Amino acid sequence: MQLKKKIRKNTLLLCLGLVLMSIKSFGQTEPKLYIAIAGLNPSQEEYIKQEKLSQINIFYQKEVTTDGLNLDVKMFKEHIEKRTNLNSKGIAIIDWEGLAFKALSGSSDAKAEMIIKQFLKALDIAKQMRPNLKWGFYGLPVRTFNGNNANWRKINTRLLPIFKKVDVIAPSLYIYNASPKVYNVKLPLTERGSGDHLYVNLDYALKLAKQYNKEVYPFIWHKRNSGKSNEALSLIPIDIFKNYYTMISSRVSSGKKVSGVIWWDSQKYYYLNRKKYPALEKEYQGVVDVEKYDYDIFKKYYRATK
Repeated sequence: MQLKKKIRKNTLLLCLGLVLMSIKSFGQTEPKLYIAIAGLNPSQEEYIKQEKLSQINIFYQKEVTTDGLNLDVKMFKEHIEKRTNLNSKGIAIIDWEGLAFKALSGSSDAKAEMIIKQFLKALDIAKQMRPNLKWGFYGLPVRTFNGNNANWRKINTRLLPIFKKVDVIAPSLYIYNASPKVYNVKLPLTERGSGDHLYVNLDYALKLAKQYNKEVYPFIWHKRNSGKSNEALSLIPIDIFKNYYTMISSRVSSGKKVSGVIWWDSQKYYYLNRKKYPALEKEYQGVVDVEKYDYDIFKKYYRATK
C-alpha cells in the first residue's frame, strides 16, 4: 500500500513538473512587445522601465531623405551616429513613406526599381555602420485593403530584393475598421471587398519570413487610422484592441509566428495638433492633467496586451 501511494505521489509530481515546464516553454515563445511611441512623458518612461519594456529605433523620412525619393547619405549617416553606437542591439526600422511609397506601390516598374535601389543602398549603409542591429522597413510588404488580389501580389513580388536583404519584416497592421465582428478572436468575420484584411496581410508577411528566414514585427496602434474621417485617431475600444493584439500575436501561418509586435504612436505631436482631428480634440476636451491622462491610457492599453 505504501509503495502504491509513493508511486502515485511521484507520478503526480512528475505530471505537475511537465505541466510547469510546458507553461514555461510556451511563455518563452510568446512574441515580445516593443514600444515605439514618440513624445512619452516622464511618468510613462518610468512605467516602461518598471515593466522592463524594450523600445526600438525608428529613423523617420526626414532623417533619411531630403527630396522623398533619394537617400541623403550624409544625413542618414549622421542620424545613425547620433542615435546609436557600435554596441547598439535590438531593432531599427527605417520609415520611408511619401513619394517613395507611392512609387513602390504604383504601376511603373521603372519608378519602383529606382526606389528599390535607394532602399537597398540605405540598408547597406545601415548594416555596415551598425551590424548588431536588426534592420527593416516600416510598412513592407505593401498592404492590401482589397483582399488577396493579383495586383497586390505583383507589387510585393517586385520588392523581393528588399525582403531578401532586411533582417526583419515590419508590416503595418493599423486598424481602419474597428468592427467587433472582424476583430473577433474566436470567429473573425471574413472580410469581402474593402477592409483591414488583417490575416491576409499578416499571413503574407509570415510567408515571406518563412521563405527568406526572416523575423516579423508588425506595427500596431491603439487608435483608428481612418484617414480624414471624423473617426481618425479615435481610441479603439479596449476589448477590440485586446482581440486585435491576440489575433496578431497568436497567429500561426506558413509554420511561422511573429517574433514581436511594435506598438507605435506619436503622442505629443498629435496632442499638439489635436484641433486638426475632431475625435482627438473631443478626447482631450475637459482633460486637466494631460500627463496623468496619457499615462493612464498607456497603462490601460498595455495591460490589454497581457
